[in-house]
Amino acid sequence: MRLIASHYAAERGARWFVTYCNNGGRWDYSEAIDVEKSDTIHIYIKANPKVTNPKHVMSCAVLDGVSSRVHIYVKEKENHTLEVISVKPY
Repeated sequence: MRLIASHYAAERGARWFVTYCNNGGRWDYSEAIDVEKSDTIHIYIKANPKVTNPKHVMSCAVLDGVSSRVHIYVKEKENHTLEVISVKPY
């Protein structure tokens, strides 16, 4: 059950990131973005260090010691805002 809850938390982080991108969010990929952090849960967005286009980022969640991730592919637009190309929740 904790694995399922952790995966739902990672999906929640991915939904947050899609909304962030759709609202003109910008990111330099240098540090992870904390989405939610408490004593029992940590949800964050992490970039893959490889230079690719589209860029591969992950929504990661650690819930009571159990971790999950959702893969997200984003492309940077001409005005340096981000566009989500694909979300793969597995």
